[in-house]
Amino acid sequence: MDIAFCTIDNKKYDIASFSNLNEQQLSNLRRALVCQQCQAQGYYRKESRDGKSACFGAYHKENCKLKTQGSTSQIILEIVEEVNVISTNNQVIDIAFGAYELSRNSSTNNPISNIKSTSTTTSQQHTKKPIQQRNSQRGLKSLLRMLTHTDSFASSDIEINTGTQPPIKAKNLFVHFDEISKKHVTEWFGYWGIISHANPKITWLNIANQQTVSILIRDSLKNHLLKRYKIDIAEELAGALILVFGELKIAKSGKWYIEIDNDNPEHIFIKIAK
Repeated sequence: MDIAFCTIDNKKYDIASFSNLNEQQLSNLRRALVCQQCQAQGYYRKESRDGKSACFGAYHKENCKLKTQGSTSQIILEIVEEVNVISTNNQVIDIAFGAYELSRNSSTNNPISNIKSTSTTTSQQHTKKPIQQRNSQRGLKSLLRMLTHTDSFASSDIEINTGTQPPIKAKNLFVHFDEISKKHVTEWFGYWGIISHANPKITWLNIANQQTVSILIRDSLKNHLLKRYKIDIAEELAGALILVFGELKIAKSGKWYIEIDNDNPEHIFIKIAK
């Protein structure tokens, strides 16, 4: 993508002119970049140390002319169907917070593939007992895919079991970064969206929206994330998709930020942009 539109100053930028902005301007404006064709959220990535040029990117809508070849149409259809099956069968999703680590350590003990269901037995048919509700486990990676690639999941009545009782409907649990407002302060949600950029020390992940909201990354969590996602420099996080479970807070300085539950690495998932 050679041109991006900034919704803060309502200007179009080519990559050269945007790269020449000073650091303060870059930090501010790169939060609010969109594709000029489909208005999908975009991002800016600086020139890398290994010689890759600075570039714009975006999560283009399906019919956008700027969407690259080899699209993920089939994958999107599969995810939409997955959501439809969960909704139609009235399944409750149990969040497998440790799914990522378990899937890396043991392919035979992966909670994502462990779908708990109760089939209708012969005795159930004879006694006409109601079929028990089926639960389906999903890790944060799977939840982020459903949030990103469907319009229906985040606004649905699908119930999510977070480990508390009773389950929470998806529409009451997930908050896109664009929807963050004062009513969410001190509240615990699954916040998701795009990282516009991280500060050089990767102690703050700045989210892509017009508000100045960041995700706090303390050292203990940072070290884990750098290893998990093989991150060498902060700029590699630009444009990444992220889902975090935590509380929105306001610092004494007035800064808005999301604090992850006990800095627990199981409550955050990042998909690095290609």
